[in-house]
Amino acid sequence: MSKSKSKPKPQRVLITAPHAYTLSRSDNVGDATSAASARALAHALHDAGVDVTVMVAPSDIHRSRLDRNRARASAASDPWVQSVRTEIDARTLLLDVHSFPFLERHYLLTASTPAVQTNTAPLVESLQTQAGWDVRQGSRINHIINDLSAKWAVLLETPDATSITRPWLADTVRCVKDFLDD
Repeated sequence: MSKSKSKPKPQRVLITAPHAYTLSRSDNVGDATSAASARALAHALHDAGVDVTVMVAPSDIHRSRLDRNRARASAASDPWVQSVRTEIDARTLLLDVHSFPFLERHYLLTASTPAVQTNTAPLVESLQTQAGWDVRQGSRINHIINDLSAKWAVLLETPDATSITRPWLADTVRCVKDFLDD
């Protein structure tokens, strides 16, 4: 009698915010509310019993000189990106949090790496059907979700306008918790 092997699942969550600060709306240094949303998501997941770490990038270099979420040599050698890479292991679900001022609703980007897409598909479906996230195909340029060796990863893009109310938060936490516990 053969035993069926279950697929490995993540056991912890790493939340990143690579563009976590803006100097002003006209100076596109970062995402105005991504750090606050990343921390709120981490706090809510922690309260739900999830092992979670949040890593917010410093905003010490203008985004036109170093975009920590783009696959360039400068991003790959950046100390913050290297620390994210070190934090990812075979048990890690990576949630890469961003924000944008002119969005009407939240959406997620899937990884373009086929294995990551396949592994994360049940979570993406849950986030779409149960938490109302619009789903878009990410591209190779999304460095953090594609190139840092995470087996499970999505990019979450939230509107700055809903940064206080975060209507997506409770359902997102439930979907992530269910994905981890499944």
